[in-house]
Amino acid sequence: MWKLTVTVLIFGAVASAWKISSIHISKADVYNVSASTRFKPSKTSELNTNITITRDFEHSLQINPNNTNSYSKNAFNEYKLGNYQGAIDNYNLALKVNPNDAEIYSHRGAAKASLKKYQDAIADYDKAIEINPESVESYVNRGLLFASLGNYEKAIQDYNISIKIDPKYDNAYFNRGVAHYKSGNKKAAIADSKILAQHYKSQGAAVDAEEILNSMKQFDK
Repeated sequence: MWKLTVTVLIFGAVASAWKISSIHISKADVYNVSASTRFKPSKTSELNTNITITRDFEHSLQINPNNTNSYSKNAFNEYKLGNYQGAIDNYNLALKVNPNDAEIYSHRGAAKASLKKYQDAIADYDKAIEINPESVESYVNRGLLFASLGNYEKAIQDYNISIKIDPKYDNAYFNRGVAHYKSGNKKAAIADSKILAQHYKSQGAAVDAEEILNSMKQFDK
C-alpha cells in the first residue's frame, strides 16, 4: 500500500484544521520526541513531559538567552500541544534574536495558519521566501494557503516554482494536481498524477496514476 505525505502543511479538504507535519519541522527543531508520541499520552504523562520540557527550556536560556534553537524547540513543543499562540510567541522571541532566519518565519507561518490567520501566515511565508528564495517548503505552504482562500492561480504559481527548484518534490505535484482539479482543469490534474506515478515507479513502488488522481479528487468534496 503506497502512502503519500500529501502536504507539508496538511490541509483538510473543506475545513478548518491545519496540522503541522514532521516534514515541516527541520531535524534541528525536533526536541524531546520519542516513539511514545505516536500514541495519545495520558494526562499524567503529558503533564510530566511538559514539566521536563519547561525545565530544559529554562535551563537552556540560562546558559544562552540568545539561542534561537531553544525558542524554536519550545515553540515546536507548544505546537504539538495545540498551543499555537504559545508557539507564535516563542517564534517571535527567536526572531528578535535573529530576524533573518527564514525557517523560523516558515514555522511561525504554520502556527498562524493553525489559528486561521491565513493572511498573516502568507506574510510570514513571503518573508521566508525573501530571505531564502530556494525554500521549496515555503512555496508549497504558501500555495496551500492561497488554495485554502480559493486563489488556485497563485497556488499553482507557487507549486510551479517549488517544482522548478526541486523537480522531484512529490508534495508539490500532488498539491498542484489538487489545485488544478479544484479549479476545473482536470487534464492538468491527470498530468500531475501521471508524473507522480512515474516518480513512484522509479522508486520501486507500483502506484497507478488513477489511484493518485482519486486521492486528489477527495480534496474536492
